[in-house]
Amino acid sequence: TMREDGRRLLQEAAAFFQHCLQQPENAGARQYLQERGLDWPTVEKFRLGYAPDSWDALGNYAFQKGFSQELLVHTGLSVRKEGRQDCYDRFRGRLMFPICDELGRVVGFSGRALQKSDQMAKYVNSPESEFFQKGSLLYGLHLARNEFKEMGHALVCEGQMDVIACHRAGLKQAVAAQGTAFTAQHAALLKRSTPCVRLAFDGDPAGIKATLRTIDLLLAADLQVSVVMLPENEDPDSIFRTGGPEALQQMMAVAEEAVPFIYRITCQEHDPELPEGKSAIVSQTLNSISAMPDQIARTAHCQWLAARLRLPENILLDSLNSHIRKRQQAELRQDAYAAHQRA
Repeated sequence: TMREDGRRLLQEAAAFFQHCLQQPENAGARQYLQERGLDWPTVEKFRLGYAPDSWDALGNYAFQKGFSQELLVHTGLSVRKEGRQDCYDRFRGRLMFPICDELGRVVGFSGRALQKSDQMAKYVNSPESEFFQKGSLLYGLHLARNEFKEMGHALVCEGQMDVIACHRAGLKQAVAAQGTAFTAQHAALLKRSTPCVRLAFDGDPAGIKATLRTIDLLLAADLQVSVVMLPENEDPDSIFRTGGPEALQQMMAVAEEAVPFIYRITCQEHDPELPEGKSAIVSQTLNSISAMPDQIARTAHCQWLAARLRLPENILLDSLNSHIRKRQQAELRQDAYAAHQRA
């Protein structure tokens, strides 16, 4: 069937890119790996490869193996020119990261440029297809899933290099969303394998914003969430490269629970001593607490917040209930919209 052939083709493509990486003429790609501090066992474990800087190297190889042009386009490996029959390779002159599903089958690729340039994107990812749905794929999940139990949590980072750095430092429970923001499907995927998730996004304002958004999705999936605050302008990859495994392990060992984290971040934006500040802090923190399905947990967090801000508990509980109603209405609207789109 087309699906089985597509799966075979994706596996073959991964092997082809791995083979190309070892060829004498692609020493530049190996040099890049060395500069990024990647050793060969890591390259093999993550099946990294190289797509030659050619319009049809992969296409020709696949063709010789008996795969059709149709299938190359269907799997996202080739791009068809507008209104023409002929195709060219989507990935050219890039370091290749195979993306696997939770069973370890290659479903797509992410290709990284070897040099910074304004003309070309830093990353090119496989397009959405029946094989590759980025909203429900987590990079490294097939390697990390069995480690969740032992480590007690899943560790979610921002990028592929961060996942690789964590695994090298012995933090083999690391995964990352693939070329997209974290989704409710990602949360459901983790929930199947672990009750606890730890987030380690960059410490810059964009990273904090992404962390707050992701916390809500994870809490809504009834997961316990904690956060590692990385120093600004640092990510797991850079920490590993400068400080080695110990530095990264120490950094990831110190985590703050989600609700105290949200409270602390909002207290940096608003003054908890001012009435308006209190109101803004309560509103933002309760908005996240309202995502939790568990009533007892919600109430306990509410009591904690009331004590922190020296406010009567019943007022906060009333406010929490109105946040929950708002959230439910928003969900109903979303469901209605989705049903309308399908109709």
